[in-house]
Amino acid sequence: MRFPLLTKTLAIGAVLFLLSLVLLRIDGLVNERRWRSLQAAQGVEQSLAGAQTLVGPVLQRTCTEAWTEWAGEGKDRRKVEEKREWTLAAAPQGLKVDGDLKAEARYRGLFKVNGYAGRVVLDARWPDLAALQPRGEHAESRVSCTPVRLWLAASDVRGLRSAQAMVDGTPRPVLPGTPNARHARGLQLVLDEMRSAQAGAPLAVKLTLELLGTSRLALVPAGAETSWALRSDWPHPSFGGRFLPAARQVDAQGFTARWTVSALASPAAADVVRDGEVCPVPQAGAYGGSGEEAELPPPPTQSAQGHPCLDTLAVSFIDPVNPYVLTDRATKYAWLFIILTFGGVGLTEVLAGRRVHPVQ
Repeated sequence: MRFPLLTKTLAIGAVLFLLSLVLLRIDGLVNERRWRSLQAAQGVEQSLAGAQTLVGPVLQRTCTEAWTEWAGEGKDRRKVEEKREWTLAAAPQGLKVDGDLKAEARYRGLFKVNGYAGRVVLDARWPDLAALQPRGEHAESRVSCTPVRLWLAASDVRGLRSAQAMVDGTPRPVLPGTPNARHARGLQLVLDEMRSAQAGAPLAVKLTLELLGTSRLALVPAGAETSWALRSDWPHPSFGGRFLPAARQVDAQGFTARWTVSALASPAAADVVRDGEVCPVPQAGAYGGSGEEAELPPPPTQSAQGHPCLDTLAVSFIDPVNPYVLTDRATKYAWLFIILTFGGVGLTEVLAGRRVHPVQ
C-alpha cells in the first residue's frame, strides 16, 4: 500500500461519518417525539383545561362622585356637572386554603399528559369593610357605589366544574366572570346592599371549588396571612413558585404539603388590590433542547405592560423519568464513547507499535 497512513485515516473517517449519521438520525427522532409530546399536551389542554392559577378572593366595588361647578364668566357663566369614578378593593386579612387532588392522566396516542381533579376550599376573612367605604373629595358632592362584589380569578375557567359560596354561613349564588378587568375570568358573588354598607362588621366567605387542570396548580397568596394545605395521590410533585412548602411529605402513596406566607414576606396581597398580573413562568424544556438540563432564566418581576408580577405558590405534576431526556443524554454519551474508542485505538497503535485494522 502506497499511502497506508492516508488510507487508514480515510477509513477511520468513513466509519466516524457512518456512526455520526446514525446518531444524528436518532437525535432527530428524539426531537420529533419530544415535539409531538408537546403537541399532545397542548391538545389535551385545549380540550380539557390547562395549568391552573387561582387569584383571590378579593372584595371590590366601583364608586362614582358627582358634583356641580361653575364654569365661564359673565353671561357665559353656568353650572357644569362633573364626575369621577374609582374602584375600591380589599384583600382578606386571613386566607386558608385546603386542597385534595387526585391525579388523572390523559393520553393522546402514545403520549401521556398529567392532570388532576379535586376539591379546593378557600376560607377568607375580613375584620371589617372600612376600606370599601367611599369618601368624597368635593363639598356637597353626591357619592354612589355599586354593591360589594367578591371575585376569584382562574387562569382557565373550563376547569371550574362547580362552585359553592357561603357568606357568613349563608349560601349565596355564584355568578360567572369578575368585575376586575385584569383578571376577568373566574367567578363572583354579590353582597346585598345592607351587608355592603356595614363598615365595622367582620365578613367571612367560604368558597368550595371542584377544580380540574393539567400539569400545574398555583395559588396567589392574596391574604395578609395565607396558609395552603394540599394533598394528592401523585408521588412525584415538583414544588415551585416564589415559596417552597414550610412542611411536606412525599412517599409512594402521594404527597402532602403546607405553605404559610404573610404580608411581611410577600407583597401579593397588596399587588392583587393594585394592578398585579400573573406572569408566565419559565418551564423546563422551553429553553434549550434537553429539557431539564437547560438553565432556566430567573422569574420575571414585571409584566410586559410594566405591572408587578404576582407571587405564587405552585406544585407541578411531573414524571421523574422522561424518556426523551434520557435518550438525549444517551446520544450525547455516545459521542463520548466513539471519541474514547477511536482515541484508545490510535494510542494503542502509536505507543504499542501494533497495527490495528480500521474494521477493528
